[in-house]
Amino acid sequence: MPGEEEKKNRLAEAQARECASVLERAFSAVFTSRQALDRFLAETFRNSPKYGSKDRRRIGDALFRVFRDFGFLCLLLKEGERTAEKCLLLSSVLAGEKEYPACFLAPFALPAERFREAAERSSVPGRVQSLSLLLERSTGGERQFSLTDNLPSWVLPHFPDRTSAEDTANALPERSPVWFRSNFPGEEKKTERIVQDFGKAGIELVFHAFKKDAFRLPEGKRILLQDLASFREGLFEVQDLSSQCIGQACFFPKREEENSARIFDCCAGGGGKTLQMAAFLRVQGKKGHVYAWDTRKNKLEETFRRGKKGGFSNITVLEEFPAGETFDKVLVDAPCSGSGRWRRAPEQRFLLTEEELSRLKETQLEILERAASCVKEGGVLSYGTCSVFRDENRETAEKFLTLHPEFALESFPSPLTGEECSGMLAILPSHGNCDGAFAARFRKKS
Repeated sequence: MPGEEEKKNRLAEAQARECASVLERAFSAVFTSRQALDRFLAETFRNSPKYGSKDRRRIGDALFRVFRDFGFLCLLLKEGERTAEKCLLLSSVLAGEKEYPACFLAPFALPAERFREAAERSSVPGRVQSLSLLLERSTGGERQFSLTDNLPSWVLPHFPDRTSAEDTANALPERSPVWFRSNFPGEEKKTERIVQDFGKAGIELVFHAFKKDAFRLPEGKRILLQDLASFREGLFEVQDLSSQCIGQACFFPKREEENSARIFDCCAGGGGKTLQMAAFLRVQGKKGHVYAWDTRKNKLEETFRRGKKGGFSNITVLEEFPAGETFDKVLVDAPCSGSGRWRRAPEQRFLLTEEELSRLKETQLEILERAASCVKEGGVLSYGTCSVFRDENRETAEKFLTLHPEFALESFPSPLTGEECSGMLAILPSHGNCDGAFAARFRKKS
């Protein structure tokens, strides 16, 4: 009979083969069917009851790591060589791991010790270089790799500068934290209830140092939110810190008449920023109202559901675009490349094309111009994206101002620091351990 050690090894090999099988299907789903990785995994686990919670976590972590490393894997493996087993092995080496299942090693016909030597290098670029030499992908070790080699080469000119590209690449290997936002900012008793709820689950929340209504899970912690009464009752919402900054940049009051502001969320999506601005109004005792609209009707259903759960009476979901109406504030959270969210959706950087980016820039300007017609004289128009690309952000904002001289940039305090910015705010992952994003605020001249 096999001993305990042999049983353990057999189990590890079986788990490794299962992981490779799921990854092979994921490659097809993502690169052929253009399905989001998280959606593929959710469907796979939902349709396969054999996967327990530990299986789901192990497989999910391994697959996300492969897609986070995929730029490096493309340098190390030719297109026809990128099998699931090879990608999983190289990804584990890039993570500094030194134990590898036999089924992952077999396709290379190299001893494990050679891969362990690469894993011992102190940096990811160093490990890429060692693997490149091991797999004979470079000559003489002359090439020095950098973290930006993990990005598609064609996107590099679209970053505003080298620092932005490096910041984005540096963040890719790490899992994005889950950020939350209180629906009752400043109400200490409700905040205490949220803290206590998480505490019962053994989680000590991390609050943002400046933006007090924003908090996140500690590194490596996970939780099923539906288990928390405070979440079921709508005391808080899931919303990335960068997304919160876009909503806050629109809302910052400048004039007393904004106490009864009519706010139009033009691309409301699932309603995160709609609820955020409605929460500001409610807590501050303002009589304003938020109107939400989106071309995606299924998303508006989510906005309605979340608003009802949160007990908001100051939100109206619009069936049609409010042509001919004007508002005190209009927010355009435009469809974009999502380059600021590559840490959260790493596969998307290999699905985006230059042609798609070009179409998105045209769409962003079209939406801004349409939304501008809804801004009353003296009102505010805000523009936001979850992109870090110069041409989707600053260039689009500047082009809009050129076409619409009746608008001018208006400064606002950064939600992350309180420091005044001159009307445009670019957020990188390192600025707050969050997604990348952009916000611009325009004032229509009276």
